[in-house]
Amino acid sequence: MYAYKLTAIVILFLPTALSQIEWGNWHRVKRQDTWSPWKPPWYNFYPVVNVRLPTIGAWVEGRSVEWHIEDLLWDSDYPGNDPPISEYPPWFTRRINCFLGVPYAEPPVGQLRFQLPKQPKWSGTWDAKFFRPACPQDLTELRKDIPDFPAQNVSEDCLYLNIFVPNITRFENNEVIEDRELYPVVVYFHGGRFLYGSAQQFPGHVLTTQEVVVVTVNYRLGALGFLSTEDEHAQGNWGLFDQQQALRFIKENIKEFRGNPRQITIMGDEAGGVSVGMHLISPISRGKGFYHQAILMSGTDLSLYGFLEPYWRPREYAKELAELLGCPTHHSYDMLQCLRNNSTLSWQRFRDAQKLVKPKDGDLGIVWGPVQDGTAIFSHPTSFIFLPESPSDLRRQHYFEHVPVIIGLDSDAGASKANETTRGLEYGIKESVIKDFVLELLTKWKVIENYKERAYDAVSFQYTYWPDPTNDTARSQGFIDMITDLEFGSAMDTVIKVQADYMPNYVYEFKYKSWHDWVPKFMGTCCSAALPYIFGFPFLNETVLNETELIPRQWFDYDDRNMSEWMMYMWTNFIKYGEPTPNITRNITWEPYSPNNLSYLVLDWHSHIWFRYRQDFYGFWKDYFPSLVRQDYLYPTATPTPAGYDYVIATGSMATVLILLFCGIGILIFLLWQQKERERLEGAWRESEMPLNIFGTFPSSSTLSKKSSVPESVRSGALPYPGSEMGRSFEERGRGYKEEGGTYGERGRGYEGRGRGYEERGRRYEERGQGYEERGHDYERGRRSRSSEGRSQGGRAYDPRGHDTSAYSSGSREMLAGATQHHTVV
Repeated sequence: MYAYKLTAIVILFLPTALSQIEWGNWHRVKRQDTWSPWKPPWYNFYPVVNVRLPTIGAWVEGRSVEWHIEDLLWDSDYPGNDPPISEYPPWFTRRINCFLGVPYAEPPVGQLRFQLPKQPKWSGTWDAKFFRPACPQDLTELRKDIPDFPAQNVSEDCLYLNIFVPNITRFENNEVIEDRELYPVVVYFHGGRFLYGSAQQFPGHVLTTQEVVVVTVNYRLGALGFLSTEDEHAQGNWGLFDQQQALRFIKENIKEFRGNPRQITIMGDEAGGVSVGMHLISPISRGKGFYHQAILMSGTDLSLYGFLEPYWRPREYAKELAELLGCPTHHSYDMLQCLRNNSTLSWQRFRDAQKLVKPKDGDLGIVWGPVQDGTAIFSHPTSFIFLPESPSDLRRQHYFEHVPVIIGLDSDAGASKANETTRGLEYGIKESVIKDFVLELLTKWKVIENYKERAYDAVSFQYTYWPDPTNDTARSQGFIDMITDLEFGSAMDTVIKVQADYMPNYVYEFKYKSWHDWVPKFMGTCCSAALPYIFGFPFLNETVLNETELIPRQWFDYDDRNMSEWMMYMWTNFIKYGEPTPNITRNITWEPYSPNNLSYLVLDWHSHIWFRYRQDFYGFWKDYFPSLVRQDYLYPTATPTPAGYDYVIATGSMATVLILLFCGIGILIFLLWQQKERERLEGAWRESEMPLNIFGTFPSSSTLSKKSSVPESVRSGALPYPGSEMGRSFEERGRGYKEEGGTYGERGRGYEGRGRGYEERGRRYEERGQGYEERGHDYERGRRSRSSEGRSQGGRAYDPRGHDTSAYSSGSREMLAGATQHHTVV
């Protein structure tokens, strides 16, 4: 009797008790842990797998999970209609090793906030059996995928990655047998416009069953990930540097997880696709062996939302944020010290303040995102500059990594932006709505007023549905197409055509839309629609869903699994072999895009190869539209100061002061030297009591008596002479003349010597003549002393010789006279 009463009481009160239980949280157990407050209830239920990392000198402890398809169907309590029974054949059982929350860098907190990531350090064994926190963000978007994502699981300490490895171990007789095969690696960077997202959103359990190692990465977001002052104090691009550090960590350690470090593919969607494009063009990422292939989905480095143009905006955004947080903005160093060290500035305050910083005119993209960090003057080496030039300039110079690429987009990738911009899109829109949007866009682009109307007319003509121009529903689709082409398609087309000459490019358009798609039909196949199929969401079982806390947004039927299996097959073929269809699959061979073969793959209910994807529309935005408008870059006075101007002005002013100081010192030294030189010359003149002439000698008194010989300026002392340049010139010329005069003196002395020689010869001739004369006198005396007539005949015989003697004497006298005359002339 009592048993019946007890049973009745239980039956009556059980529904009330059950209603008080939060069944949505049954699978979570709260734990007070240093790294995360949450751990799943099966935390200790799965076999443990330990891996040692030689580069760290420590261990990582993961767990091995058995994945199979038997429990594929969702819980029937999930809101909505019951899912249809799947006819898809079950897969055989696979075992997957999961290493969740592995740190690839030191926590970027305190002094490491707004700094480059540092190599991680830990000792002992790292517990990698549960997900670590997501990076700071507004959880609104993240909770669309993970509705119960706890706010406690968000932290600045978020630089972790998750590794999913196939078939590393087999369990036989309670023994672990390792598989030595190395698998290709794919690294996924999540999207979210650099504001939200998590590595936990897209787990790699199912994709790993295709025998590839899957790695998903967290990186810093928002202001904490991309704040830039464009100088050495905060160059920006912290989120991209985080990704690069993750790639470095993977390259160095993935072999320990059975991944092949020489076969790494980087993959990203939306902002993740932009990130992949940035790594393709960055000089510090390309050529380092961090990756060998790339997959860009609905985003490239040229996307409008992927880069801050013009380059001086980031500095002003940083100052505006600092003012909102109460930090000084007069100098970058003081501002950064405040943003780092102020204990009251939690990540929640950064998250709330960054929402108030709005894009300036001309910025169509985002406030916090990649910037050109090579424009500032840095004190550190150029090896730490991620983007030395803008992506468009680097692409124009063909400066990118030449690796095989899969690149494409969802056919209605701009639908989300169009729906946010315009209300009532599902019911159709009026022409005035599009006109207001386009004119506002042109105003932000700084297009001159006179060109706006004709630019709008061209846009309206290009996207009007001419079979029925008044159809509001068709106008809504044209509006979505316009935003898709502008933000996604035209940039993708540019990247494809630049790369096509250097490497294989496999281009796709994803148009598939499930019957159970959660996205409204009017939005078509919107951005990121392909991701669930690539990561095998139609095959996720309840075990994985509970582990990741994911709640599927829709049911998946046989057709969805068929599409997912095919996309995983092609994507993993590309990861393994560098081409998606090495063999003909489903009667399709996906050929690379080339200038002579503008082919692409259409992924739809009936997939096929098609050609020349929207070339008319892309040509309109890239070539024709720019010719219609002129942009006025003369900003008003309120325009922010360009990056680095404060530094340039300060250093320029200092340099000017130094130059003027040196010039003043030089002038002073010259004046002092001139004074000393004047005093020296005046002293020399006083000592000599006469000025020097141009020959460097003292002139005669007759010369000094003439005023023209010495200028008045010299005599008065006003002109230093010969200390001046002209005086020195005259002095040199005088010395030359003096030397020349000395030469003539030497020649004169030579002639004087020769004259003396002639004089000596004349004297000798004279002496000889005197001798002859004496002999003549002797003959004459002998002749006179003879007494006879006959003796006188003998005297006449000597008479001619006496006459000759006289002739010799006369010749000697003439020669002497000639020598004397020559001496006188010389």
